Amino acid sequence: MSKITALLILVAFVAVSCGKYEEGPKISILPKASRLINDWKLESKYINGTEETLTDADKAYVYSVQKDGKLEYSYNAGIVTITGTGTWEFDDSKESVNFSYTAASVTYTHDFTILRLTKDEFWCEETTSFAGFSTTTESHFVTN
Repeated sequence: MSKITALLILVAFVAVSCGKYEEGPKISILPKASRLINDWKLESKYINGTEETLTDADKAYVYSVQKDGKLEYSYNAGIVTITGTGTWEFDDSKESVNFSYTAASVTYTHDFTILRLTKDEFWCEETTSFAGFSTTTESHFVTN
């Protein structure tokens, strides 16, 4: 086996075994920011591990992640349309992303742990606590 072939096998093994996100992909030629920049709609969600049926409200909103760190939010449920603007930012390790936006005079902040990030899929989870109870919501977004 040639040195070049051995080196390519070693590089491929290291790249595949060092995937950043739990659900993949194991390797991607696109940078993480390039994969996140898109319009995302909710495809499915799980609360504490149990799949939930999406409501019309769940299906009505879209996150538009933009290249310049800006975030747009839109909710369109027939006669009601609400839009908002804000920002998005990876943490230092790029294992989680923060969405912060204001819509209808209310400010929202989501700290999502990224589970899967491809150019067509963004899977994440967020844990919230209230009155001593903790809820983990896993959301699967697809491009809009």
